[in-house]
Amino acid sequence: MDETTKIAARKMAFIDVLRGLAAVLVYVFHQQIHTFIGYPDKPIPPGSLTWWFFLGAIDLGKIAVAVFFCVSGYLIPSTLTKPGATIRDFTIHRIFRLYPAYWVSIASRLLVLISLGMTANLPTTFNLLANITMFQKFIGQQDLIGVFWTLQIELVFYIVAALLAWRNLLTRRWPIQLTMMFLTLICAAGRYVTHKPLPVAMFMAMSLMWMADTLRASERGEVAGAAVKHAIIGMIVMLVPASLLGYGDEGPRYITSYLIAIGIFVLCWSKRAAFEKSNILMRTLGWLGDWSYGIYLMHGSMLILIAQPLKKSTENVWLTTAATLPPLLLVSWLLYRYIEAPMIRIGKQLTKRNTV
Repeated sequence: MDETTKIAARKMAFIDVLRGLAAVLVYVFHQQIHTFIGYPDKPIPPGSLTWWFFLGAIDLGKIAVAVFFCVSGYLIPSTLTKPGATIRDFTIHRIFRLYPAYWVSIASRLLVLISLGMTANLPTTFNLLANITMFQKFIGQQDLIGVFWTLQIELVFYIVAALLAWRNLLTRRWPIQLTMMFLTLICAAGRYVTHKPLPVAMFMAMSLMWMADTLRASERGEVAGAAVKHAIIGMIVMLVPASLLGYGDEGPRYITSYLIAIGIFVLCWSKRAAFEKSNILMRTLGWLGDWSYGIYLMHGSMLILIAQPLKKSTENVWLTTAATLPPLLLVSWLLYRYIEAPMIRIGKQLTKRNTV
């Protein structure tokens, strides 16, 4: 790694930290409500400490997911505006970045279900084929693994960003964010009136993404400080009516959770220089960032394979947590080392060949 690459990596240190911590938070969230409590079969008692942090005043899972969306917004559009960037190269990079590890997570889930004799939970052939494409929800099929719903939002974001780049519109950040916020409100109002599952979450996520892109643009001097304020304040103002209209009684939880996520991302972005220090803590958090996609994809299968049986046999929360996290980190490291990193390199090599 040359010095220029090292400097660029250090500037992205806060992003790696956010990715790693968000992935672990999603794991903790699902472990708590599904493994320890058994939700949704066993409701969380209203007013309990767990209820306040997971389905009450805030939702740690939604905070983590919203942080992930901000990270994507910070990273993705800027790759399409680099000198020499092409939509073809962007598409190749995204395919090699997302799909190989995603397919491994599908295969792993099938192996876990078969090995534990949970054949009733196996998908139909059509559902499996739909999940392999990552577009399953768009053709009316259920996600094989619960967290897949966020990846479909990511795919839509990539497509929209590529189309805007094709039309040379990516630099019109505030109009794009306004459009996404308007669509969020339209879908929220439509859901309130019709009670149909209109895509509020998708447009709310893309509103967050373009807010984060504005922060990235301000670093390069492409937008003024006022644009950053407009992006953040606009998101906050839109969030309140959209959540109340779109999610009803759950609306307040969406408001607090997304506000916390915005606050975390903006604070870390504003203090990003502090994350560039090279010490054991930052390197450890950086490793979590590298493994974050694997943690996100694989934690559900690890909960089924290890956490749930262990919890049933011991009824010990701490032992279950201590026994599940190390194997999850190991699997995530292996996935990154032998699948993600090599596939990312292949994607880059293919696009380099295209420019020769």
